Amino acid sequence: MLRILIKSFFKNYTFMKKKFIYYLLTALPFIFCTGCEYELQETNPVEIKKPQNLSYNIQLKASQNSEGEYVVKYENLKFSSELPEDVNYLNFILYREDGYGNSFSLTVGRTSINLRGFYPGKYTLKCEIPPHRTKTGSLADISGYEFYEKTLEWKIVLQQNPPPKLNLRCERLDENTFNLVWDQPDPDYGEVDYYSIIYDYYNSLAKTTDTSYTVTLPQGWYMRYRVIAHFKDSDLEQLQSEEIAINNDNNY
Repeated sequence: MLRILIKSFFKNYTFMKKKFIYYLLTALPFIFCTGCEYELQETNPVEIKKPQNLSYNIQLKASQNSEGEYVVKYENLKFSSELPEDVNYLNFILYREDGYGNSFSLTVGRTSINLRGFYPGKYTLKCEIPPHRTKTGSLADISGYEFYEKTLEWKIVLQQNPPPKLNLRCERLDENTFNLVWDQPDPDYGEVDYYSIIYDYYNSLAKTTDTSYTVTLPQGWYMRYRVIAHFKDSDLEQLQSEEIAINNDNNY
């Protein structure tokens, strides 16, 4: 009987010893980690700083009236922009005098804002530049909230002007030679890239950057011509002249 009691004591003692060591090893990481975390918060605070002296340059390409408002004669408002390399879009908001606004985003590289569908009148145009990005991500990602790096504002007056006309006409040089002449579009509408001369309704004859082109028409021939203006800004619609018909007697 005594042997059984001694054996049972040592068996329970070994079990309790192992259990104590298990709990001790389990608690050690929490004790040390808690101390380390507290020490880091005291000695190494994290401070997020906003980048300074970033270069932003956005300018509207429109004439200004006596009140300093930008006058938009046609449906496209042209602008130029110089931005940091890591900013890839701009957010524009157009407000009417009654406070109603329309917002739209443009990728960097676009140089015009299409105002087709807006009524003539006075508006406020705002441009919101998104956060500058750093090596660790955008400032919005780091700070946990969205904001804009910079906001610009302009007063504009939108006019409802009809598209300019090319006013194509013909000048007879000799019996079989004619000079096609047309007007240059209003520069406020857009910068011309080139003109294409079309004959017989849809056939392309030539491309030129001048406002005239000489054609040869044999005696007895009859031909129809028109001119199309193509603009450097791809958002602008092409301008087409009225067709004119020419024969060797210059009757058209």
